[in-house]
Amino acid sequence: MAGFEEGPWQTNRELLARLRSEYPEKYPSLLLRTLQRRVKMGRKEKAHEMVFGTTLSAATFQAMTE
Repeated sequence: MAGFEEGPWQTNRELLARLRSEYPEKYPSLLLRTLQRRVKMGRKEKAHEMVFGTTLSAATFQAMTE
């Protein structure tokens, strides 16, 4: 998510407001909860990558194949 990468400190409402200003027909205000879930997953993935040096999905895949 480009908005998250550019400003990870922004709140979900700020990210949605920016998306809505850039693409008003594509992002209605009803998407706030969906955005919150996806940002949460993205932040979790980024934190895992920073701590363990690998993405969460790669670590999950490796654990499943061992």
